[in-house]
This record gives sequence, structure tokens and C-alpha cells, in this order.
Amino acid sequence: MNKTINEIINRLKKYQEADFELDSDSIIVHPKNKNGFPVVLIDNGKGNFTVEYDFWHEEFKSEEEAISCFGYGLSNECRLKVKKRGNKRIKWTLQFNKNGNWEDESTVAIFDFQFWKKSEYEFLQNDLIKNISE
Repeated sequence: MNKTINEIINRLKKYQEADFELDSDSIIVHPKNKNGFPVVLIDNGKGNFTVEYDFWHEEFKSEEEAISCFGYGLSNECRLKVKKRGNKRIKWTLQFNKNGNWEDESTVAIFDFQFWKKSEYEFLQNDLIKNISE
């Protein structure tokens, strides 16, 4: 187990309800309910990391930034706006709460082969961490 994963495990110890899985270079925290999303950190080696919230993802060259992003995804301070056509998820937008309003941060999407179908949205949010400054 590498030091980045160990650091996350140590931080998760104060959250007894955290349901997570490990392997040698990654950790996944499963959502507490169907309205949440999985949060994953992958250590790609040589100081490179990937953090995933469901299908949304971002690459990092800083361990500190990757760990911070990982924790952010477990908090109630962000959410995913997921666009669907039919029953297929096609677009994931990370949103943050600014003064009571949700604002878009970044988006990851896949090609939409069902472009003629009506768009629907769902919002996914975790709340394992109630206050990100914890």
C-alpha cells in the first residue's frame, strides 16, 4: 500500500460509516445511498493521480491537490449534475455551492448516440463529510 492511500485511510478513520475498498494503487469510497456517487483516487505513479466521481474525473500532479479533491467529493459541498438520454448517462458536471446557488465547475461527457431522445437530469451528492474543513 502506498503512502497516498495510507493518508486517505487515516483521514477516513473518523468516518465509521465510510464503506471503502482498496487495492495497491487505488481506493474507492462507495456512496451511502442511491443519491450519492462513488469517489475514487488512483495513484498512477511518478506523482500523477486521478480522482473520479462516478464518470467525472480529473488528473493531478500534486498529491495534496488529489487528496483534497478526493475529500471534496465525499462532502456535501459539491454535487454531480448528470445528463441522461433514455436511461443512458452521457454528461457529468461537477457543481459547487456558492452562496446557496449551484455553479458549474467542469464537465466530462461521452458521445451521445441517442441525440433525438429527451434529456433528463439527476443530481448526485455525497454527505459523508458535512464540513470540508474537518
